[in-house]
Amino acid sequence: MAGVNRAWGYSYFNASIYDNKQAIPDGSRDSASRKFTRQTTEDDAFRPIVPNEVLNSYGLPALHQRVQLYRIYNNSNFILNNGANLFVNLGYQLSHRREYTHPEDAGTPGLNLKLATYTYDFKYNQAFGDGFETTFGLNGQYQDNAIGNATDFPIPAYHQFDIGPFAVIKKTFGKLDVSAGARYDRRSFNGQAAYIDTLSAKYPQLYKGNNNTSAGVIKQFDPLHKIFTGASGSVGATYNASDRFLLKANISRGFRAPSIAELSANGPDPGSQIYHTGNPNFKPEFSFQQDIGAFITLPDVSISAELFNNELQNYIYQQQVLNADGSAAENPNYPSYTIFAYNQSKARIYGGEANLDIHPISWLHIENSIALTYGKNLGTGGPVADSLRYLPFIPPLHSHHELRGTFAKGFSKFKNLYAFVGLDHFAAQNRFFSAYGTETYTSGYNLISAGIGANIFNVAGKKVMELFIEGTNLADVNYQSNMSRLKYFDNENPGPNVQPGIFNMGRNISFKVIVPFSLK
Repeated sequence: MAGVNRAWGYSYFNASIYDNKQAIPDGSRDSASRKFTRQTTEDDAFRPIVPNEVLNSYGLPALHQRVQLYRIYNNSNFILNNGANLFVNLGYQLSHRREYTHPEDAGTPGLNLKLATYTYDFKYNQAFGDGFETTFGLNGQYQDNAIGNATDFPIPAYHQFDIGPFAVIKKTFGKLDVSAGARYDRRSFNGQAAYIDTLSAKYPQLYKGNNNTSAGVIKQFDPLHKIFTGASGSVGATYNASDRFLLKANISRGFRAPSIAELSANGPDPGSQIYHTGNPNFKPEFSFQQDIGAFITLPDVSISAELFNNELQNYIYQQQVLNADGSAAENPNYPSYTIFAYNQSKARIYGGEANLDIHPISWLHIENSIALTYGKNLGTGGPVADSLRYLPFIPPLHSHHELRGTFAKGFSKFKNLYAFVGLDHFAAQNRFFSAYGTETYTSGYNLISAGIGANIFNVAGKKVMELFIEGTNLADVNYQSNMSRLKYFDNENPGPNVQPGIFNMGRNISFKVIVPFSLK
């Protein structure tokens, strides 16, 4: 980061580089021992058991993915002569994702996507007489997605442009703060047609010739041109009954345009073991939400409770596709991938959360929170079967409890000392989208965490180090999150009385050290 501060405002430039490599799991196991197996040949006719030295190593297998993200952006604030502020945020990022899915040709990517994104955001803030605060703005993005040298093509190359002007106004009437906002969005897609050559090379490749009727050339994507528009807005108020008690309420209308995957997907995703299919006839999503909350702040306790209800039109979700005999449908070219199709329906998402923070003495905090979300599929007009009544991938009831002590003075050379122990409870999720085998029941579980940290000073009173040690799932519980697709990664028939899938992370302990230094 580099920037400048002046009387006219400030301007900061930021840049970052992210480069991540990790294995692609598929969850296959030996039928007798239930040990992990791995794919070693392209035809996948036989899967040997993974040796312990490989299973427990940090080396990357041939089947892995690499994600690189380069970002550069500018944040500026210009103070104008009339007392107003003009905020300008401009950014560019390049996301390069490759998934290597060929065990005999580890250097050949199955998936190779390059997405360039240009973002812009302009906000003009102006306070008018009699306490009116206003914000007018315009923001959006331009995206260019390229499908490079690869063998799998789940989404097409496309251009996308988003633009949305908006306005917000705030006013205080005694103890009542009122705000309202409105926005209009426009999204345009231009997806490119694509053909795949299945005969010229060992693997399918993007066809670049002029005669798309040649032998072995098949159509992967039709050209796509779509424009989505929608208006959204909200009205909200906060009533400050006293310095210790306030109420909030809000009503809003939301808009979301379909993504390119929801419109045009037609290919495999090794990371999820799914063959995705989109629908170019989708309409944009609209929502109508109401929420209310109450907040109490006392010397020794803080309490809050919030409720929300959201009615959605044209809600987009995924469901598994079945064959006529009820078995999971698979693409002939990708026999280990189940097909998932995007669908639209009316839906309702509602729930709430509550927080209770007790601090009977200055250094001790007893923090508690609970959150619950329901998601119901309301169908498209007719009755909804029991197996379809819930939306997929809705989190179960979750509560968090933490006992934390903070000691600013510390002792000896240790200052700003803290220690905590926490418990996270996730209830069983028995409200799931069971139709077509899309989701299954998820058992409840409890996770214990703990940590300690401090600043370390030398005899001269200068800070020389910050040290943190924290652990999660300290009881090493075997559990599967309802929000994880890894719980569905396994052999098609794992056997009776066997919990299929990959489990979440076990006991994990992390260490963090920060060493300050000065150039003076």
